[in-house]
Amino acid sequence: MNPHVCIPFRPADSERVANLACTVRQWEGLQWPVHLGDSEGERFHRGEAINNAARAATDAGADVLLICDCDFLLESNRQAVEAAEAALRDDAYVVAFSFMRVVNQQGTNALRDGRHWQRTYEIENVALIWGNCFAIPTDLFWRVCGFDDRFKGWGAEDIAFLVAASTMGGPKSRIKGGSYHLTHPTNEDRDDLPANNALASHYRSADGDRRAMAWILAERGCG
Repeated sequence: MNPHVCIPFRPADSERVANLACTVRQWEGLQWPVHLGDSEGERFHRGEAINNAARAATDAGADVLLICDCDFLLESNRQAVEAAEAALRDDAYVVAFSFMRVVNQQGTNALRDGRHWQRTYEIENVALIWGNCFAIPTDLFWRVCGFDDRFKGWGAEDIAFLVAASTMGGPKSRIKGGSYHLTHPTNEDRDDLPANNALASHYRSADGDRRAMAWILAERGCG
């Protein structure tokens, strides 16, 4: 197994830079190569950034990709290893956690400094999310041609990718364990969200139907 980590990232502010340094330490503990991906132009397009990181990882020989956000930590490195192993075994999209603690600024600072987690740092606890940090075989990532570049900015691109990957590969699954979402300034640029949601609904209409999904992927010249 040769896992590589792909992180969509643009140094938009000091908080995101500090969060990235914190999350990269987790991957350094596993000695997994990390690839940062940005997008072209003034606006940040998350899907395009992930694709660029995935190309670098593929060129470096990765057989499984860990697609993870720059402000996200797993409770245990074991979860990443198990997710990568399951993804390769099942040819599938595998989320590396089962619940996510959204933490406040005090908690973010503590995690950055390597201090112990405290319950008072938690803003909310969210279960059964399908994004933020997942493993996928490199072959399956490119079988669906990565993230659809018709999604602009951010929002709903992860839903479409999940549906495509779980239709064209094995059934999606997850690893039990916790995670932490670090705080950062909010990006209010959501002008493209209605169009993104409509495109994601297009993907959802083919969920589980390989023939219908193949037609949607062919719209992008994929397949």
